[in-house]
Amino acid sequence: MALSCNKYGSNVVEKCLMESGEQNAAQIIMELLNNQTASMLLLDPFGNYVIQSALKVSKGDVHVALLNLVWKNSPMMRSNIYGKKVLAWFEKKKFLHPDMHCKNVRRYPHEDFLQQ
Repeated sequence: MALSCNKYGSNVVEKCLMESGEQNAAQIIMELLNNQTASMLLLDPFGNYVIQSALKVSKGDVHVALLNLVWKNSPMMRSNIYGKKVLAWFEKKKFLHPDMHCKNVRRYPHEDFLQQ
């Protein structure tokens, strides 16, 4: 988590996510999501890039957990310059909030998934 909020450390975490393969990337992402301050990455000058990279490489339940982390925290992200960057990525990718009748997405499944 600390590396993700560091100028150079975030580059290392992003590189690991992109180059380590699906299984290792999923483990890294789960470590980030299991941290009590995971939502702070969304607002961090460097952590927001880690989240965007994680969204690019994640699949399945891990990806849904990341999506729900963003959806759950989107109100506070709207008033933060770095949070807005993640939300802009969402808009670019045409992701919708589950309240907007998005198919095949459960509401905040990461809360159950993280406790496994």
